[in-house]
Amino acid sequence: MRAGPTPGKRRSSSGEAVLMLTTPSRVAFCARAGGTSPSMNMRVSTQPRAMPLLSARALGSCYPKRLLRRTRGAWSHFPFANIPDLWFHDNMRHSIAAVLTLAIGMALSSGARAQDPMDRPGLDIAVRFGFAYPFGKVTGDPGDGLSQGFSGAVPIVLEAGYRINAYVTVGVLAQLGYALVAENQTTGCGGSVSCSGSVMRLGIEALFRIPVEGPVVPWLGVGTGYEWLSIDASGYGATDSVGAHGFELATLQGGGDFHISSSFSLGPFVSFSLARFDTATGTDSADIQNKALHEWLQIGLKGTFSL
Repeated sequence: MRAGPTPGKRRSSSGEAVLMLTTPSRVAFCARAGGTSPSMNMRVSTQPRAMPLLSARALGSCYPKRLLRRTRGAWSHFPFANIPDLWFHDNMRHSIAAVLTLAIGMALSSGARAQDPMDRPGLDIAVRFGFAYPFGKVTGDPGDGLSQGFSGAVPIVLEAGYRINAYVTVGVLAQLGYALVAENQTTGCGGSVSCSGSVMRLGIEALFRIPVEGPVVPWLGVGTGYEWLSIDASGYGATDSVGAHGFELATLQGGGDFHISSSFSLGPFVSFSLARFDTATGTDSADIQNKALHEWLQIGLKGTFSL
């Protein structure tokens, strides 16, 4: 058995050199030298050795046309002239079928991914539940800290956004939270006086999803808005209400989405908002002269429907 290719060379009547290489893997290269357009043809056979490597049609590509025209009658004397080249057509059919199968599979895969709502523009509807911890001050006056008047809040946030693409959503939000009013001298609540509180927010936001491989899609967000805080008190046959409102300067947030289905995700989130009350409300409304900053740290769970 030959361990390498066996070259053979012949020269046509036009002076063109024809080189044929035959290897144990039954691969033949026919290289035409001479002229301005060199070409190379390759034929591969996986049939038993009794089957010729090249059919007459394939072999013809290795000979100059001028030589073939001169030997029209002698062509039938080539040893491969009467051998059918069905093996070549079978291989071509298998190759074409393989390429078509691959192309169809890729098209179906791309089509299936295109149906994922997260990969195309659309609407994102989200609901958040959590707990908010207060920091900072309602005003700059002594003893007017936000945590002195509230021990926390239980907010419910509704969001509606336009999904620009798989990575960016911009939209609006509305929050209604039940504020846990502290019972102390600062609020005057407790004993015969019962109090309830609320914290509301309206705002805009932009969310950015981070493209990573894995079951969780992390995201970051930034927003701004307006905030209302109020306390309703009742006791001794009377009711009263006080509060404050002002701009939310910035909210930074982040979380991770577990995709339960192609159109629904669920995951934890954390947000930190920085705001300032500008107006105090009660019997009369008045601008707060000694303004101060306050913050809310919110931790919870977020569910998103992608339409």
